[in-house]
Amino acid sequence: MGAYGKAEFDDNYHVYCERPWGNPGDRDPVTLGYIRKYVEPQLRTFWELALADDALNITREDRVCVYGCAYGWGVEILQELTGATVVGSEMSQYIHDTKDLSDHVDIEAACEAVGLKLTDKRVQEIKDYWGTVGPRTTATVLQEDMQTGRSRNNVSDELGGTPTYVITEDMISEMTDDEVDAFAKDADKFGKKNTEVIHLTGQKSRSTERLNELTGHTCIYVGSESTTKTERS
Repeated sequence: MGAYGKAEFDDNYHVYCERPWGNPGDRDPVTLGYIRKYVEPQLRTFWELALADDALNITREDRVCVYGCAYGWGVEILQELTGATVVGSEMSQYIHDTKDLSDHVDIEAACEAVGLKLTDKRVQEIKDYWGTVGPRTTATVLQEDMQTGRSRNNVSDELGGTPTYVITEDMISEMTDDEVDAFAKDADKFGKKNTEVIHLTGQKSRSTERLNELTGHTCIYVGSESTTKTERS
């Protein structure tokens, strides 16, 4: 799977963030990408639908690693909804370089890109409306690929024990068959008796049946309440 940087994360989101004040008219509008205030509500719906599936019977006693979690907003949501011990793992260096920074950095850059000065009133209005205070996440986000025993041990140490669940957060649709197969084998090294591996996907790049065949794991398509579908190994 290719390295994800800012451009790749932003590519799926084009937030015309000046709509509360109307079209600026004399210049291009300020556009934001992967920003918490816009993405987090979608992630909350995603996780609420996933947890409605019988395959995800997560309780306060569980230890969960969410793989492919980006800034870990889904990690925060899952911990809130279940009370479980949850950590994330994300391999993007861009995420780790920026997760402790305020998203005001991105807002200011987007404003300057359309000719606004940082002293302009509109810049502060956009930061007040779209920005968040402090670091982009409160979640623990590791950078572990789980390919080695040391990497898996680091995940277990952070959780206080072997994870009872490893869950991929809408990422395997971006992976090749070989990458999916390799990840499934690495995740299984936690021990199938100890850890259940579940793949969540919001995109139908493959059928859940095909994902089930590739991984030997439970795969849940998280679309809407009427289309959420589970395939079990």
